[in-house]
Amino acid sequence: MSTAARHSARDPVASGLLDLDWIGAQLGTQPATAEDAARAVINTPDISPHPLFEATWLPGKGVWQAGDLPPSLWYVTEGPRRNRLAPHPLINTERILEENPAARDHTFGPLARWSDHATRETPMPVRRGYPHLQWGEFRDNALRAAREWQVLSYLDANPGAHQHSPEAAGPVVTVLMSARDVGPLLAPTIAALQDQTLDQWELLVLDRGSIDATSSVASDAATRDPRIRVVLGSRTQLGRTLNRGIQRARGEFPAFLEPGHLWHPEFPARGVGVLRAGERSAVHAFTGPDTRLSGELVTTSQFDLGTTLLRRTTLDEVGTFDEGDSEETVATFVDRLRTSLIVGWANPLVLVRGVTADAPATVNWEAARATERVAGRTSIVLPMGYGSRGTVDWLLAGEPDVEVVVVATRDRRGPHLLTSALAGLLPSVTSVSVPAGTRISAATNIGIAHTTGDRVVLLRPEAQPAPELIRRLTGTVDDPDVAVAQPLVLDRRGLIISAGAGFPEERRPARVALRRPRRVRRAPPRRGRDPGPGLSDGGPAGRRTADAARPRHQLPRRPGGDRPRAARGRHRGRAQRAGARRERHLPHGLRRTRRAQDGDGRPSVAPAHHP
Repeated sequence: MSTAARHSARDPVASGLLDLDWIGAQLGTQPATAEDAARAVINTPDISPHPLFEATWLPGKGVWQAGDLPPSLWYVTEGPRRNRLAPHPLINTERILEENPAARDHTFGPLARWSDHATRETPMPVRRGYPHLQWGEFRDNALRAAREWQVLSYLDANPGAHQHSPEAAGPVVTVLMSARDVGPLLAPTIAALQDQTLDQWELLVLDRGSIDATSSVASDAATRDPRIRVVLGSRTQLGRTLNRGIQRARGEFPAFLEPGHLWHPEFPARGVGVLRAGERSAVHAFTGPDTRLSGELVTTSQFDLGTTLLRRTTLDEVGTFDEGDSEETVATFVDRLRTSLIVGWANPLVLVRGVTADAPATVNWEAARATERVAGRTSIVLPMGYGSRGTVDWLLAGEPDVEVVVVATRDRRGPHLLTSALAGLLPSVTSVSVPAGTRISAATNIGIAHTTGDRVVLLRPEAQPAPELIRRLTGTVDDPDVAVAQPLVLDRRGLIISAGAGFPEERRPARVALRRPRRVRRAPPRRGRDPGPGLSDGGPAGRRTADAARPRHQLPRRPGGDRPRAARGRHRGRAQRAGARRERHLPHGLRRTRRAQDGDGRPSVAPAHHP
């Protein structure tokens, strides 16, 4: 019999670290009793018993992984060693012990003692320097994030599965389509709608006085599918036509579809699931290269109303479309919808066909460039790594005029739920959920597409917060001649991970300023040549440079430069020959040229042209 089997489920139940609502949100079904919830946690490896307990973040994993106990059961049955461990990145165990000395002697640890006495208004014992968080608000957002994650994870595991809501007698989604002289586009659009995994929909084709075959094509489709209705009308304004359709809608969730726009097969199913799970008012789907650049439902800011799902009550609260003669009817409605304080937006849906196959194809860059940018705002794009506490520090840094867009994959449940919960609490954080298996390049591209600042900073998941670095980088690109800047990044051994560089706004040559990292034994500069300042030692961050992120063995360096000065002479000839052989293997843009000289006498490096 295993050690876990010898332990009774009474230990987790008695500890108070079982949140039945939290466990039910992750499982998709509510446990009947606390004992059932405890057994589910023990038998399901990736289920957390409490919003503030995540084995992913538990330090000293070797202690409990050496045995066969699940982490939650090990924590509640362990002795004093447990008191030093924080099972969640937001929790500061030392702070609990300082504020409640009795927690040190609690049978099930400091976190269990704090949980027993916490109310909705109780401040969370977060690490010092983090913003103030209340337990009730955090728990509500964590439960919402868990329910949304469960719905999306189920759909990920069952792609194309038929979805049906037994509690709904009529249509769940009402699709409103304004049509005028679009006969050839109706058939493929309706066919894509009929291929949806959620079949509880109705389509209202709002004919605006078409003189082609639009009405006949729509009528033929309606005779074959009772879910389709045709509403004939005159050549009225778009806003008046859509309002007429809203009055006839029977579904709980209205959506807008334009002829010629082929929906993703799971858009209604995922949208309805997220809105119901998180009790949200609206959700917008990121459709990647499928997003259109023109059309009646696309605003100048590239917000596509055709990929937005709303609750019917949301339209009652914010109002419907203006019925005037203005051509900005849709843009005015979208602006009112996005700026309303009573509309609770869910995290954006990522619906990209083949998101893991081709990273550059996941984003429509032309639409991303046309998106409105907030002047002076810095957007940080951060793919979520495995248990990276530095990522949480970035989310809670709270720098002014800085937004953080974190992209989390759904196979990493713990980090995904934490970032989604924090996004609901912190206005400066946007959490984007992507399917499991999404490559980091695709995740970064998707994150860039969701930014709103006029300056974008890309971070590695393991990067530690460095506000000074962000200010220096953003100060660099403030120079109108600089488009991209990159710092010199070293690992703990002093090896170069990526070389500091800056790319000019125009495609013209720019000199490379690469500095060797400071070493214990560093060769002095060559006679008569000043190495000059660079990005690595506090020099001008705006120096225009080119060609970043070269491996260390490919960086142009002086032959024999790492040898002591005394030994350099007798090895010079052999080193020069070796250096010439190495240069032949370098890209042309990094080969040293002796004819071109900088103003200080140093040889320059001809940069490669970047697209």
